[in-house]
Amino acid sequence: MRAQFQTGRRAGAVLPLVTICLVGLMAFVAMAIDIGMMAVARTQAQATADIAALAGARTLDGTPGNNKANAELEAREAARANYILAVQIKDAQIAPGYPKTGVYKYNATAQRFEADFVNGPTGLESYGAMQMRIVTNQDTYFGKVLGVNSMLVAAQATAVHRPRDIAISLDFSGSMKFSSEFNYPPISGTLDVTGSLNPDDRFPRFGPWSIYPVATAGNPNPMQRLEPFVDSGGEAHAMNNLTTETIHGPAVVQNFQTTAANGGPNAFVYNGDVTAAAFDINHSPVCTPTPATWTSQYANGYAGDRWPLKSGLGTTSPTVADYAKTAAEILGILSVLPSTRSAAWELDGYDSAGLLWKNSSFKAYVMGPGYFGKSFYIWPPDPRYTAGADPTNISTSNPIQDNSGRFIADWRKRFFLYPSASAGAKGAVLDDNSRLFNPTGTTPVGQWKGQNAGGTPVNYVPNYDAILKWIKSGPQTLPPSLRAGRVLYYDAIPDAIPMNWQTGLIATSATTNERYWKDYIDFVLGAGRHNRFKTLNGSSTNNTWVGSTFGTSKITPLASLTGTPKPYMAYDDIPVHPKAHMWFGPYTMMGFLSINSDNLDYNWYAGTTYEAHTWQLKAGIRGALDDIKKNHPNDLATMNMWSSHNGYNVSRASMGKAYDTMKNALYYPFSLINSLGTVSSEKRPYKNNATISSGNPSGLDPANYQADIPLGDGGTDPSMGLMLSYNEFNWTGTYTGRKGAMKMVILETDGVANQTINGTLGNITGGGKQWTGISNGGSAPSPANGHPNALDPALTLAWLICQDSAGSKPWPTLPAYTNAAGLATAGVPAKWSGVPTGSPGYSTIRNPARVHALAFGQLFETSTTSNLKIRAFEFLRNMQIVGQTLPPGSTAIEPYKIITGTYTERIAKIKEAMERIMQGGVQVALIE
Repeated sequence: MRAQFQTGRRAGAVLPLVTICLVGLMAFVAMAIDIGMMAVARTQAQATADIAALAGARTLDGTPGNNKANAELEAREAARANYILAVQIKDAQIAPGYPKTGVYKYNATAQRFEADFVNGPTGLESYGAMQMRIVTNQDTYFGKVLGVNSMLVAAQATAVHRPRDIAISLDFSGSMKFSSEFNYPPISGTLDVTGSLNPDDRFPRFGPWSIYPVATAGNPNPMQRLEPFVDSGGEAHAMNNLTTETIHGPAVVQNFQTTAANGGPNAFVYNGDVTAAAFDINHSPVCTPTPATWTSQYANGYAGDRWPLKSGLGTTSPTVADYAKTAAEILGILSVLPSTRSAAWELDGYDSAGLLWKNSSFKAYVMGPGYFGKSFYIWPPDPRYTAGADPTNISTSNPIQDNSGRFIADWRKRFFLYPSASAGAKGAVLDDNSRLFNPTGTTPVGQWKGQNAGGTPVNYVPNYDAILKWIKSGPQTLPPSLRAGRVLYYDAIPDAIPMNWQTGLIATSATTNERYWKDYIDFVLGAGRHNRFKTLNGSSTNNTWVGSTFGTSKITPLASLTGTPKPYMAYDDIPVHPKAHMWFGPYTMMGFLSINSDNLDYNWYAGTTYEAHTWQLKAGIRGALDDIKKNHPNDLATMNMWSSHNGYNVSRASMGKAYDTMKNALYYPFSLINSLGTVSSEKRPYKNNATISSGNPSGLDPANYQADIPLGDGGTDPSMGLMLSYNEFNWTGTYTGRKGAMKMVILETDGVANQTINGTLGNITGGGKQWTGISNGGSAPSPANGHPNALDPALTLAWLICQDSAGSKPWPTLPAYTNAAGLATAGVPAKWSGVPTGSPGYSTIRNPARVHALAFGQLFETSTTSNLKIRAFEFLRNMQIVGQTLPPGSTAIEPYKIITGTYTERIAKIKEAMERIMQGGVQVALIE
């Protein structure tokens, strides 16, 4: 019999099951809520750790110890400012031993960076990492019913300063001095200098200089200019700041000292007073500047001789017409013959009775205003000169006599000699105007003659011994020694110079000081190798300026004079008068230190002078270096300078943290960087071992400074700086770059490339590439400024730096250059063949290399109108496109990278631009 089962539904059977499972379900719900809350707490804890690590890392800086203690306090404070589940974090929730400060070390073996919180920094390392750990036991909400009262929440974060290798590449080419040049036009084999770039209105305005009015905007004169001069190549030469402050900088004249010690006595400023309010004619060693009012010889307190007026005139406000142009006009002689002679005049000269314009007794010097110093040049020369007089033995009571009472008043005879028949003896005193000036019948009449030293015939030989004695007697307008920024020009003014008095060449036994002073005297006179047309505001062909004439030139040879005795000179002779020549003082000394002439082009200013616009660049870069040092502890930096001088083919400081070395290299000779602690450590900007010849009668070699003393000189060759930057980024061989560090170049220039480059990209032992044989390749074909032969290598080198490690990036498509008058034809930039295909660069996907370009200085001013300015901006735009700081298709560089304005604005702008570049991107980042 089969069993029977009941299959009907039983009421209430599920309820016990639900009741049993409900406890578990509620536990799961409780657990889910608590876990969710714990997840929120974990996220908030991680955010807290992140914020604290970032805040602490950002507080680390480049000061000694990297501000470690304050950084840890900042990290702790940042943590305590946060909340976990609405409860503010307390110190107890910061894990013991945290925050930790560490080093983001470069592992040279593994070639990667690693955070190290155990070992302190060594070598080039700094504290640049911060680690924070947050640990808290968070109460549960429902878990307690299951016996779970709390859950552990922990989070850790590590923040670091991302390491960067920075190359600062600075333009020190000649255009970087274009706001402190002496003359214009600049150096030229065909153009004569026509005027001064000095805006200072303290220039002589008496005698022959009375034809030059005070300049106004757009109306320069040979002694003063108030606006830039744009040359035929499109470059802008601003008014200079030699003797007065301009928008480009304080006066350069303040930068010279008599001793090497920092803060030593100023060489050119009496008592530190540049206004001449405390002027004292008897002050020793120097009495400059003279009062600005001494543009007139009738100003209150004027000392020195006055230019003569016409016979019978005694006005204290003479016009051009009132001045005597000849001896005849002084004496009221209306008709002049070759035999015309006044016995009274030739006996008493400028001390003759009845001359109404005298300033007491004749002194044999004329004082100039401001920094012009003094001159012995006055026309006509005083006729008094006693046969056998010794102008090197000046009377202390009467400066126009020697100590034997013999007259030495005629400056021609006192300071110039006929070439001697023998080398060892001085020639006769010079009494023939036609040996100094072109005689009537030649062209141009009355113009100063070149000396023709060492040639045939020698026209004259300056009596250097007499000139030196005159310089050192009476008012002292030049210091006994001259220095600036560890550059020594001379440490004594000699009493005599050993000469070959037959040829006008210096003797081989001459000392360095003697050679220097001979060359300076030649420069002031327009003798030796110094062509008067090319120096000291140039030389004229006549005495006329804008309709105002100071006499029609006429020069009579001595042989044409007649009578017994003959007159000392023709009484109607008139030479072409000098501009800034014949003045012995700071003004011409500064012109001598920075020559632009047809056969000489050198710059002897010290790196500490206010040479514009190099000094503006230095001031801004110095501030930027302080910023890098202080705020970017994991960055390393290198600095190079460049021009066409091959001495710049070595970095001023290798990749590292030698910020003080970099700052010193901005101002002092590179060869002395390691000996600046010794006050006597100086260098001369020239050598005295050049071959003595007619082309170099002083035997000075001016090229002892190039690329050693940091100042503007030479052509524009940014390729040199980019090659050096490429090398410094290396991490193999002797280089100290770091693999994995971002690579960045900051290149400053005030113009556009005009030089070619030499260099070979080859292997380094241990791997990698480097440039060797770096040298200037010479000027690009004319017109050189902006020529493709100079532009393409620079762009290609920037592109190479930003290549990947395989060199696989193609040459980019770049916009073509705009062609205009005065510029070389240039199209779309082409890759330079000097970079082999497949050459490696430094970009990675994570860390692309960058090249930034800064447009600096006068060429980029909005007021400058020049086709070269357009080419320069396009070059810098293309530089940033290949340098991966501008996207393809860009039309201009960023406005903040255009550094223009007054000198204070330029300094502030370049510092700001550097800081913005350095702060760009994510520099403090989380790695954990």
